[in-house]
Amino acid sequence: MKQKLALAKVFPKDFIKQIKKAHGEEDYVPFGTIAQRLLEVCGNYDWSIKEIIYEPNGQVSGCIGELQVVVDDQTYAVQGSGSANTINTKDNNGDLLKKAESDAFKRCARNLGLGLHLWTGDNPYWLEKVLQAQVDSDKPKPIEQKPTG
Repeated sequence: MKQKLALAKVFPKDFIKQIKKAHGEEDYVPFGTIAQRLLEVCGNYDWSIKEIIYEPNGQVSGCIGELQVVVDDQTYAVQGSGSANTINTKDNNGDLLKKAESDAFKRCARNLGLGLHLWTGDNPYWLEKVLQAQVDSDKPKPIEQKPTG
């Protein structure tokens, strides 16, 4: 449960960046930061692209990736889709695939609780608090010492 809790921890504000979207600014954590936390908490992991999604003109528009990782002695395989954000871009398919892969990786990590707080919107983020309570309840209780004599 300790690794699950570590993955669910909220990122400090200085790790959170903003990107302009059509509907306004959106918070995100860069790929490198997500990958570092995953490596720090779980160690090595397996990553693969399961499918590349193409537009009718042959341009890469996204992908589906799979992340396999051991968390608290249990192996998980989670999938996520990523977008290449092809609007108004002159990137080649290699660059578009890298964008989609990064997005898919972060969504897979989110499915493990990593950075999930960024997807809760206006709703409260309570996962970290609940996992912390579970970890605390699993700790051995100190033995009470009674005074002698």
